[in-house]
Amino acid sequence: KDEIIAQVKAAANESLTATVDFKDVDISVFRHFPQLSIGLEGLDVTNGPGPFAGVKLVQCERLDVAVDLWSAIFGSEVVIKGLYFQKPDIRVYALSDGSANYDITKPEPEGTAATASESSPVKLEHYGITDGKLLYDDRSLDMRAELDGLSHSGSGEFASDLYDFVMKTAVERLTVDYGGVQYLSNARADWNATLSADMKNMKFTFKDNDLKVNALQVMLDGWVQMPDNSEDIRMDLKFGTPANTFKSLLSIVPGAYTKDFDNVQANGTVQFAGFVNGTYNETIYPAFKINFVVGNADFKYPDLPLGVSNINVDATINSPSARLND
Repeated sequence: KDEIIAQVKAAANESLTATVDFKDVDISVFRHFPQLSIGLEGLDVTNGPGPFAGVKLVQCERLDVAVDLWSAIFGSEVVIKGLYFQKPDIRVYALSDGSANYDITKPEPEGTAATASESSPVKLEHYGITDGKLLYDDRSLDMRAELDGLSHSGSGEFASDLYDFVMKTAVERLTVDYGGVQYLSNARADWNATLSADMKNMKFTFKDNDLKVNALQVMLDGWVQMPDNSEDIRMDLKFGTPANTFKSLLSIVPGAYTKDFDNVQANGTVQFAGFVNGTYNETIYPAFKINFVVGNADFKYPDLPLGVSNINVDATINSPSARLND
């Protein structure tokens, strides 16, 4: 067992600029039956020399690597089919110059041609995160997002050129700051979606989509494409809130979704819809339109003597071309 632990650590650290460490390894055929599960306990990935030296990229109570049992016993290579993270704490930082602490793979030596084997040892079909934390701090976008109590799973035939990516996500506390403005504070988020993935054309299409932030349900439909060897991101997306009330909109205001929110008195209707269509890169933007209407709304919290009434909004933001000043 000591030799296995030493060899796994050595193999991981040979290909990474970060340092990989863990406390123990165990093997089970029951945790992710019928796959063979190799568990790394106390996983720790720490950034190496550079601007992120000493930063913990990943701390994880346990990582299970599920491998095909037949390949492990009789095959010439071990086929990895699943990854399962238990209580991970993942911290991602990106600087304004584009450098990021998740870029930890060592570059290939010059003159080395990339080769791809038809029988790749990684044929991932499923992955999962249980009770995780995620921090995303991007200085180039002036954006910071924190997810706490994250449960997430994804499945699909990831080695194929065409497959359906089935994703389920639940976040107990979601906080988002962008451009110095806090848009969400400790919000509850649930997102179940099926994406049709066309890997040859790098095109991803929403087939099913169910997104809810606190009490607000959001619809998202369309596709996004990121062609190879191009900085362009092409998209045709439609979004909106199907049949939501003003109270559901109020729930996403930072600080409004308190423990007594169910007892808040609120009336009024909300219509929110829009689209984004075109190409995004460093010089051009896609065309977009947002319609936002609130009709004769009011609300009152149970412990406050006064409420707010006669709330009316009728707003449209329309950018019909690739130049924002149009």
